[in-house]
Amino acid sequence: MLAMWVASHYPELVCALILGDNLIVVRQLHNPMYTALFSGLRDLARKGGSVTQIADASAKSRYPLRTR
Repeated sequence: MLAMWVASHYPELVCALILGDNLIVVRQLHNPMYTALFSGLRDLARKGGSVTQIADASAKSRYPLRTR
């Protein structure tokens, strides 16, 4: 999430972001945090806008955290 914050506050330093999580496995997909995160990113991408607008919206997004 730090990369998205940097992109929204200093867009001149960032030309692109690659978002991914190599720790996701099928049994974790029911986790509300992953569902909210990736659905939210999908919705931002579908909405479109400039890189700055998408970065700003992404940085302002809030997602539930999984607690044990």
